[in-house]
Amino acid sequence: MLYLVENNTNKILVENGCDLKDLKKFAQILQEPKKVEISFIATSTILPEVIKLLVLHAHKIKITTDSKVLWLYLRQLSIDISNEGLLHKVSIENTQVKAIAIGGSAGALSNIMKIVEELPYSDIAIFIVVHILPNKNNKLVDIISKTTKYKVKEPIDGEKVEPNCIYIASPDLHMRVENNHIYSFNAPSVNYCRPSIDVLFKSLAKEYKSSLLAILTCGYLSDGASSLIDIKENNGLIIIQNPQECEADEIPLNGIYTKNYTHIFHLKEINEYIKLKLNAVVDIEQRIKSFVDEIYRIYNHDFRDYDMKLLKRRVDLLRLELGLATIIELENLVLKDKEVFDLLFKKLSINVSEFFRNPEVFEQIREDVLPTLETYPHIRVWCSACSQGQEAYSVAMLLDEAGLLDKSIIYATDFNEVVLKEAQNALYSANQYKLYEENYIKSGGKREFSRWFEINDNYIEVAPYIKKKVHFFQHNLVMDSEINEFQLVFCRNVLIYFEKKLQKKVFQLLNNSLMRKGFLVLGKSEMVYTDDGFRQLNISSKNKIFKKI
Repeated sequence: MLYLVENNTNKILVENGCDLKDLKKFAQILQEPKKVEISFIATSTILPEVIKLLVLHAHKIKITTDSKVLWLYLRQLSIDISNEGLLHKVSIENTQVKAIAIGGSAGALSNIMKIVEELPYSDIAIFIVVHILPNKNNKLVDIISKTTKYKVKEPIDGEKVEPNCIYIASPDLHMRVENNHIYSFNAPSVNYCRPSIDVLFKSLAKEYKSSLLAILTCGYLSDGASSLIDIKENNGLIIIQNPQECEADEIPLNGIYTKNYTHIFHLKEINEYIKLKLNAVVDIEQRIKSFVDEIYRIYNHDFRDYDMKLLKRRVDLLRLELGLATIIELENLVLKDKEVFDLLFKKLSINVSEFFRNPEVFEQIREDVLPTLETYPHIRVWCSACSQGQEAYSVAMLLDEAGLLDKSIIYATDFNEVVLKEAQNALYSANQYKLYEENYIKSGGKREFSRWFEINDNYIEVAPYIKKKVHFFQHNLVMDSEINEFQLVFCRNVLIYFEKKLQKKVFQLLNNSLMRKGFLVLGKSEMVYTDDGFRQLNISSKNKIFKKI
């Protein structure tokens, strides 16, 4: 924690979290009569003690953060906070592409052929520069003509640019575009090259500005690198082929070293990106499958067998929130920026919960499950995929009301570390209190619901003795193994988001974690498999509560 004094304002910078050793100093600063500006940098969660201080001194503090995760959490608790975050990092690419320029050298021809072959037919002009020795005939026109609907030609000096046409630079002649005309000319080599990628790209940057999409592919030397700053200054798009795909990798590497590029893509991604920019039809499902494969490779989080509808919905929701035009743009951002991945990670976590959610389920647990549980000397409950903890705390309250809490222990797990820390804070919006209380009454509750909370204008906090009985830790239903032997396991509204193969795998894990004659609680749309040795407690009930027999 960094503390600064500026005139009549105290400034606090909290980076990478705030721990208990900072808490005393933090409180001292807030007690001073000065105004306070607090910035949370690279911080997704904060201690409940810090949150309470923010509420207590809300009248004199201004809070900012670069984390959308923290911003959303504090907003839920009615804490006024400004989000300086990710939108400043993201370049929004909504400009229509009117021209595509492709440059390369050794090893580039096959890549260019694949790009052109999949190029959607559109009212754009395409310009290609490939380094060809002066004594070689230019056979590119004939070769490329066989793979595309576009008209392919070597331009005549001074001819007008036409749409639906591919222009290929002549051997030993530079090519540039000015005032919608193409000029082929003999001038000194640039970067030891004629034709030069830099000459073409610099002219196109001025001509097309933000409507230019430039692509650097494989080759030797550094031709093309110096023109990237011109394209960037004119808000054009710059794609560099991933050097790992190039035997001759100097051109893409030199382009990357300038740091003037929009994306680094594999060839397949370049083709899909162009289709998206030109509003062509793209196989979104295949794109997302490739996306989650890369997430697994880079971050070791496995979403590969999640329901495709869920994946498409959550990915597209984040894309819209960040103001991005295409899924490819989101994918590149997620794979490069851990904080953006964290946002997607939270989107793909099933974080919808409330106290005594679906009260009829808790009502049946009172009637049909608690009488069995009270016969055990010790009670173990597992709330899997617990999100922000409301379900686990509800179970603790249920057991407390039944006089069983003292001999009970509740494990609450989730694969999302951020929501687990929010759950451990045990702070929830005061605006939702009435809903929670109504759920409790509908579940058959007879006590004063307020006995389990400290109620504040901004938030409600779960009572310490309830918190003490709930143990949170990270566990991934997809990748981790079973834990302990429980008499009661909750796994509600999770299986519906998985493909059938993954459903069976996760269900086996739940089965192995449940003792014989134990109870399993699933969501309303979920069922056990018929050969798995479970009996539904009330076949006529919509509640999915099963006993292992």
